[in-house]
Amino acid sequence: MTYKKFLKKIKKIELSVDNKIDSLFAGNYRSAFLGRGIEFSDLRPYENGDDIRDIDWKTSAKEDKLFIKKYQESRDNNIFFILDISPVMKFSSVEGESKFENQLETFALLAFSAIRNGDRVGVALVSPEQTLIFPFRKGKNNIFKILIKALEMFNHQVKDIKKVDFKKSFGLIKKYLKRSSVVFWFSGVMPSMKEESALKDRLKSLMFRNDFIPVIFSDPEEENLTLRGNYDFQDLKSGSIDSFILDENLAEKYQEIYQKKKKEFLDFFRRYRREVIFINSSEKIFQELFNFFKKRQKHQF
Repeated sequence: MTYKKFLKKIKKIELSVDNKIDSLFAGNYRSAFLGRGIEFSDLRPYENGDDIRDIDWKTSAKEDKLFIKKYQESRDNNIFFILDISPVMKFSSVEGESKFENQLETFALLAFSAIRNGDRVGVALVSPEQTLIFPFRKGKNNIFKILIKALEMFNHQVKDIKKVDFKKSFGLIKKYLKRSSVVFWFSGVMPSMKEESALKDRLKSLMFRNDFIPVIFSDPEEENLTLRGNYDFQDLKSGSIDSFILDENLAEKYQEIYQKKKKEFLDFFRRYRREVIFINSSEKIFQELFNFFKKRQKHQF
């Protein structure tokens, strides 16, 4: 995507966001984040029905009794975004609609919503080469600066480096987040939750203090493989190209593996009462976000 096309698209999102925000959050932006724009104030004994995320495990271990952290509302939220700036985000089975473009559109919609409601926005741009953190700030100019830098990093990646090390990035991000925040993790892949034990530890650490929301950007063909025939595929890790005959049996095997991996991913986050957003096209962005926040406002998870 060229800068001109990109800026035109983002400007269009900015102009339409006022109309979308009220619909997206059903007129109640604050309740969409379950009151997590809060600061620690005191401790009290645990009571049935309390959110397990608020348990102070260190104090509970010392006293041999569960204690809950008490919070007081702050006047604004810190909204932090982790953006995936890696080659996997180039993938697209639909011309002109990559995972990266959908990621930026989703970020812009949420970030402009946060700014309009007086919240601070911080961002980590995570590429295979580096993790670049933008501190919490208010104002639209900050969002435009981040969007332009994300596009610049994406277009100038070192081609022989393919994979993002989210474990390392999450460690840096945890040190940066001094106050409880709403954290959106954007990713173009679902890590294997059976193999990535170190990643799971970092995720649990981030979820302990923050309202953590994973957003996975997939492609329509990843969700439902309809392609059939002879195709050349490039391994993004090694760069090697192999030819495959995509027949019905191979497609069924792929779907079986994909759905199993997706279930493991969802089960991990649901264990910690976290819901995952899946977005596989630009047409799905608003609807998936709307469904997600509608659930939050009803406190269904």
